[in-house]
Amino acid sequence: MSSAAVAVGVCKRQRPASCASAPLAKRRAPPARLPPLIALSDGPCAEVLSWLTAQDLGRTDVTCRALLELGGRPAGPWELLGARTFRGIELDVDGGQLFGFEAAEPQVKEAGLAVVSGSWKRRCRLFTEAAPTFGAPFASSEIRQIPRPDELAYCRCRLRTDILKAPSSHGIYVEINVLANADNLSFAVMDFEGGGSSSVTFSPETGAVLRERKVKESPRVIEGSYIQLLPQQSEGTSFEGSMGLLVQGGQIAFFRRWKAREPTQSEAQQEAATEAVEQPPWETTGFCTDLSWVQGDLLSICLAFRDEGEYHVKLACVGSEPPLKAVRNADAFNAKKWSMLYGDDNVPLAL
Repeated sequence: MSSAAVAVGVCKRQRPASCASAPLAKRRAPPARLPPLIALSDGPCAEVLSWLTAQDLGRTDVTCRALLELGGRPAGPWELLGARTFRGIELDVDGGQLFGFEAAEPQVKEAGLAVVSGSWKRRCRLFTEAAPTFGAPFASSEIRQIPRPDELAYCRCRLRTDILKAPSSHGIYVEINVLANADNLSFAVMDFEGGGSSSVTFSPETGAVLRERKVKESPRVIEGSYIQLLPQQSEGTSFEGSMGLLVQGGQIAFFRRWKAREPTQSEAQQEAATEAVEQPPWETTGFCTDLSWVQGDLLSICLAFRDEGEYHVKLACVGSEPPLKAVRNADAFNAKKWSMLYGDDNVPLAL
């Protein structure tokens, strides 16, 4: 045995017992145990969760009780997600009772679901399911039959102009799919619920935007003007495809995409050998009007059907992301570019 080994053995045998109770400060501290991510709930963990989609956040909730509790906190991921998506929307939850995502009502019943103040996950679910639906008498996200001419189908969500007029507003985008069209329909916003008498309407067939204002209630008198902002399709062509509405930064824009044309038999054979026909591109009017005409703080959204018949219309989404970026359309903000439809010296007011 080497002398070094013998020396170590002697030192071990001769070390006094008092060494075992030496002050902790003189000992080498054990390596600190790194805290789990959940322990950083007010920092990185909350930040990571705040960027998740509703689907991913729901999956996170089922992993453990701690993440479920963290997600439901005030100013937590579910509240931030809902505010980011639905801020600027009021939802009709009880035949006229409007409910904002961040409202403080203690309880609202919706299809058996109790939406309690602070239950942010349930609120997100409610707005996700109910916002893209039509109100009574349709009470669904789809319309397949219009019983009478000049029918109006109102969306259950209303737009808060006092919120959406802010320059930093994220905006609200509403999209509708027209799968079958018996005659003619248009997409409109109006301020009637706020005590106003005006509306802005987009005709997807003609690509025109129409402004109307009720001048007199009885007898009913209306003045209107229009501007052509998108190309008009051949006369007699009913619109089928998708159309959208964006309210952002105090301005309104409309969007349109026609349904892909059905290929002929020879074209179908050629496609089978190559690739499918591409969808037509999205078009936009750009921002074509501001909100200066709106009275009150609410805008109603509706579809206007010209004639009765069989339709297939679906309210596809209510969110914040349009299919393409809209910019201010200079022509639309030039009063000389608008044509009087009725209400000037040459064209009488509509009755």
